[in-house]
Amino acid sequence: MDLDTYDRLTNSTNTDTELLLGLNKEELIALATTKLAINEQEELSSLLAKNQSQILNNNEEKKLEYLLAKIDNLNILKTRAIYTLEKLK
Repeated sequence: MDLDTYDRLTNSTNTDTELLLGLNKEELIALATTKLAINEQEELSSLLAKNQSQILNNNEEKKLEYLLAKIDNLNILKTRAIYTLEKLK
């Protein structure tokens, strides 16, 4: 990161709490392209299909809620990483 970019980011940190500071460009790209693990994606697909048929037990409902919350959090982090990368330009 060059000095101009550093100054731009550090000066905007007082007002922009969405920036992910302390990560380099490669780390931000890795975060921006993160996906749910394959085994979790497969489990999510299975649980969603069962949920559509309304045959989930309590443990499956909790697991589905957990996976959906995890996806929401991943999407927030991905969006913030993309946003930070845009500010680096």
